[in-house]
Amino acid sequence: MNSPSSSSQRPTLIRLTRYDTPDADRFVLLHTTPTSAMHPLNLRLHATEGERAFATNVTQSKIYELRARSYTGTSEDLEKIFLALLLKQDVGVERGVELAAAVDAKGVTLTVRQDIGGIKQRIAALQIPEEEVEIPIFEWAVEACGDLNSGSTQLGSLQRKVESQEKEIEALTKQLKDLAAFKKEHEEQLLVKFSELLNSKKAKIRELSRELEVRCGDAVSSKAESSMAGDESEVAEPAPARGRGGRSRGRGRAKAAAAPSRKRKPIAPPTDSESDGFVKMEMG
Repeated sequence: MNSPSSSSQRPTLIRLTRYDTPDADRFVLLHTTPTSAMHPLNLRLHATEGERAFATNVTQSKIYELRARSYTGTSEDLEKIFLALLLKQDVGVERGVELAAAVDAKGVTLTVRQDIGGIKQRIAALQIPEEEVEIPIFEWAVEACGDLNSGSTQLGSLQRKVESQEKEIEALTKQLKDLAAFKKEHEEQLLVKFSELLNSKKAKIRELSRELEVRCGDAVSSKAESSMAGDESEVAEPAPARGRGGRSRGRGRAKAAAAPSRKRKPIAPPTDSESDGFVKMEMG
């Protein structure tokens, strides 16, 4: 074990519950005084139930011999238990471990036990025999009062720290709530602005759509009017009226003009002068 701190060298006064009597108001006072700076469990023990005095010495090297037969832990584990129970040191002992006392004709028996599901399992036991020694009750009371005052001072300091931290937590909580409210308000404003922008865009799109429809309608109408005007211009003006005779004469002239192109002029028979020199014989 490492050397203890200076605070662990202070005597300790412990009130122990008695398990040998049903009277819950009967206790044993145990006073522990460290006797070695190197071995914190080298102790001088004094005890009293109010009438008799009991005293013994404990050495750290003998602690493991105090274990119960059913105990399966190591010597280091057992030393930690005694440090926690006899010197009130915070060494990380399992929950449910306690120290109780019983008084008989031989002396006081200190029993280390652990409450496991309502069953008291014995870990170790220490016998303190009766001795004809003076019990300095007044000194114990002074020490106890000093420890109480010191504990009260420490408790007050811790309470003030806790209160200060609680105030800081409250302030931080308020800031967090304000931040959350501001964030919510900001988000709502953003949603409103976005909705307004979206509605404005929709209105603009509808306006542009209407303008586009109007322009497209005007273009179609202009195109239709242009097409109708073109159709009307393609319809030829009526030819000037002609008389029947004139029309017939025209057709006649057309046929007459076309006739030479369709008929060939007949070839005239050769004349005598154009003969080939043969004498024409008359046939009878």
